[in-house]
Amino acid sequence: MLKARRVGIILFLIGFCLLIISLAFVSGYNKNLGLLGSVGKMEIVLKEGTWLAYPPGYSPPPAPLPAPVPPSDPFYEQYMDLEKIYIDPLKNFTPHYEGRIAMLFKYFFAIDILIIFGGILAMILSKANTKSH
Repeated sequence: MLKARRVGIILFLIGFCLLIISLAFVSGYNKNLGLLGSVGKMEIVLKEGTWLAYPPGYSPPPAPLPAPVPPSDPFYEQYMDLEKIYIDPLKNFTPHYEGRIAMLFKYFFAIDILIIFGGILAMILSKANTKSH
């Protein structure tokens, strides 16, 4: 067997094995979308973090806030106080993970596919070289 063919087989096997092994560490798979539909949202989590749904020191309101009132309403000042306490801290805050390290699976998937196709290409080219001699 030619050296190029062996390299192609090794590349193909490495890419295929990495793809299968990495699927064991993936989170975010949606069975309704399937593998190719979910690949954009799937992650390989290296370190779990804590989910921050609210800014530090914020406590959610005990009950749903009343609907906004017009400035002519006698309760307008009280409503504005509630808004300053409960709504203003959330205006520039985005819920996120704190201390989490994760890699999007789509990049790992793309590298694996390139390795697999590189191996297939090396095998095809080595066959073409043997036929020409």
